[in-house]
Amino acid sequence: MNIGLDIDNVITDFDKKMLVEFTKEDKNKRNNGIVNENGDWIKHQFDWTEEEIEDFFIKNMEQFAKELELKKDVKYYMDKLLRRRT
Repeated sequence: MNIGLDIDNVITDFDKKMLVEFTKEDKNKRNNGIVNENGDWIKHQFDWTEEEIEDFFIKNMEQFAKELELKKDVKYYMDKLLRRRT
């Protein structure tokens, strides 16, 4: 049996991390902050171009993934799944 884990908003709070990072990076861009609070996702809340968003993700996503913190009790349940597997 193979076990796959979805990190974005399942075992980590990916949206929270992205909001922090987009807000920081926005200060280096136009410094307008959130311009569309009703955006479907964080990247739609800022006034960045698609190219700027893609470039931001390409340059930073690996580091962001390394910095994500697990949600409460995730390690406990991951360990439990792994023990059942053997």
